[in-house]
Amino acid sequence: MKNTNPSAACTLVGLLMAACLAANGNAQGPDSSKQSARKTGDETCTLYPLFKPGDALRIMVYPDTGVFPNGIYLIDSKGCVDLPVIGMVPVSGRTETEVEEMLKEAYIDYLRHPNVQVRPLIRASCLGGFYEPGLFYIDPRASVWNLVQLAGGTQREDGVSKLKWERDGAIISKDLVPYYQSGESLRDIGFESGDQLRVSSLPVRRGWDIFLQDVLPLLSFTATTITSSITTYLLYESYQEEREARDAAAR
Repeated sequence: MKNTNPSAACTLVGLLMAACLAANGNAQGPDSSKQSARKTGDETCTLYPLFKPGDALRIMVYPDTGVFPNGIYLIDSKGCVDLPVIGMVPVSGRTETEVEEMLKEAYIDYLRHPNVQVRPLIRASCLGGFYEPGLFYIDPRASVWNLVQLAGGTQREDGVSKLKWERDGAIISKDLVPYYQSGESLRDIGFESGDQLRVSSLPVRRGWDIFLQDVLPLLSFTATTITSSITTYLLYESYQEEREARDAAAR
């Protein structure tokens, strides 16, 4: 019987262990990555904005029976909403899930199927050249496109490229076309409650419009001035001639 080389045996055992570890890693790899993705997804969902005073919340009950508490409710300065039947309810600082569970329990005696969905709403203004300018409550998951649509669209054909995003009198951005095209949510681009979208209400002026509105009045004023000056000069010359004629006759 031959003696086995200890070094070769150790090498063989090491290779086998490495192969097993690699196989085990490959087997667990996809599951681990899925678990990480799920965890990341859960964490992302918890980043939805909390309900804040001055904003509002939308309550939707499924199936919709046309009874309370479907609707939009203002969050007062104390962080409470005044709901039908149950009265003032504190919501400020709570997550959507927490408010939903609270309402399900509160309305369980009034709703046969208390399937409640709650969504936060922030305040946004669309000012200037929109077909339906005004102040709106809008879901922060909505996009710039949704907000412009809510205001009826821009009156100018190039209105989207003229949009300005303002906050507290300061301009945040003058180029909203990338956000408009990408469909990113208002929350993701940094839009805050109380921000405004503004666009010029002046109509688009083309070459002929510019001529009629700017050039023609200037030309008319210039022509009138020149005509008046010539007329005045001719009258003066006529007066001088008559005076000289009278002086000559008097001599």
